[in-house]
Amino acid sequence: MNVSRILWALLAVGLLAFAITCSDDNKGGDAASNDGDSDGDSDGDSDGDSDSDSDGDSDGDSDDTSCGDTVVDISSDSPTVLLLVDRSGSMREDFESGTRWAVARDAMINPDYGFIPALEAEIRFGLTMYAGAQNGGECPYLESVAPALNNYQEIADIYSASEPLSNTPTPSAIINAAQMLASDTAPGNKVIVLVTDGLPDTCLTPDSQDEAARQAAVEAVTAANQLGISTYVVSVGEADATGHFQDLADAGLNTTNAPYYEAMNPESLTTAFTTIINGVRNCLFSLNGEVVEGQEGECTVTFNDAPFTYNDPDGWRLNTRSQIELVGAACDTVQNSTAGTLAIDCACGAFDDTPPE
Repeated sequence: MNVSRILWALLAVGLLAFAITCSDDNKGGDAASNDGDSDGDSDGDSDGDSDSDSDGDSDGDSDDTSCGDTVVDISSDSPTVLLLVDRSGSMREDFESGTRWAVARDAMINPDYGFIPALEAEIRFGLTMYAGAQNGGECPYLESVAPALNNYQEIADIYSASEPLSNTPTPSAIINAAQMLASDTAPGNKVIVLVTDGLPDTCLTPDSQDEAARQAAVEAVTAANQLGISTYVVSVGEADATGHFQDLADAGLNTTNAPYYEAMNPESLTTAFTTIINGVRNCLFSLNGEVVEGQEGECTVTFNDAPFTYNDPDGWRLNTRSQIELVGAACDTVQNSTAGTLAIDCACGAFDDTPPE
């Protein structure tokens, strides 16, 4: 499977910087005056106005209302993505270029084209592999790496050393994953990506794959959603004959006809992961200052010099004075771009970067 790593560069917008620019257009010389300064008037100062103070206005006082360029740091909160991987025996089945297990693992951690090494600095990845009880031990049997940035090597080490085992206690695995994410205090979206190749069973009824097990899995995903955790479903090499995967997807996003991903070959598996990871990156950006109330219309947000409209369903909005959100097509543009610069240009007095006392 020779998938270019450039595919994952689509997601690498990462930390951005943008400029709040306020300008003074009076930049003439002093050729027409004899006051000894450089501003072209005769008041003896060099601020370009008609009074004798140096504050840049014409009111005769000495306050300082001049504006210059201010560079404002902004960043988006890194989403947290827990990859919940079915470790049942059926993951050993052929999947064109390898087994289901090996192809899915390579799509995640291959150093040349896996999405985790490509995006570990942008997304807080974690991993949980699950199976039924092994050698009389606890069920579910779990091996996990907690979510963190720059987590590729730890995930790769444990994942590379693992192989499929037996059984599919998906309900218990989802409950465990939701508990892990609910206790994670990092900001940003929390997401479970369930990677499985078959219907669930339970710890009480291994190999059951019955309606009770399916309902238990849906209830676990619903409970996770109520905690603010979204779940996406990827079926590896298995069609959704019962509608169960669709039910899980709907519960995971608390909607109907939610997207779920039926990957019947390695290429469609990679596409599924690309689409999911693109979608979970949020479009919230924090500022190190505040847009002044009532001055929102004096600011213009652009991406690669193309403007987004304020309070437009496909533009940008202020969630708080120090946080902007791109919405609709604007969010899609940033999420799907190979690279770019997000910028905001405000009139003088529309942005306050004074540190709080």
